[in-house]
Amino acid sequence: MSGAEVSIEQLKIKVAQLEHQAAELKRQMEQVEKERVEYLQNVSHQLVAPLNAIKWHIENLTAPEGRIGLDRARKVLRSIYSQATLVVHLVPCDS
Repeated sequence: MSGAEVSIEQLKIKVAQLEHQAAELKRQMEQVEKERVEYLQNVSHQLVAPLNAIKWHIENLTAPEGRIGLDRARKVLRSIYSQATLVVHLVPCDS
C-alpha cells in the first residue's frame, strides 16, 4: 500500500467516526428537547393549578347568588393567599 492509500483509508475511518459522533449528538439533542418540553409542561401545570384555584375562590366570593358567612370568607381568603404563595415560590427571582 502506498502512503496515499493509507491516508485515504484513515480519512474514511475519520469520516465514519465523525458521522457516528454526529448521530450521537443528534440523539442527545432530541433527548434534551424532549426533556425541555416535559419540563415546560410541568412548570405550566404547576403555575396554572394554583391560579385556577385562586380564580375559583374569587368567583365564589363574588358570586351574586348570595352572601357567604364571614368565617367562610376568611377561609376562602386564606386559601387564595396560600395558592398565591405557591405561585410566588414557583417563579424564580434573581433579586
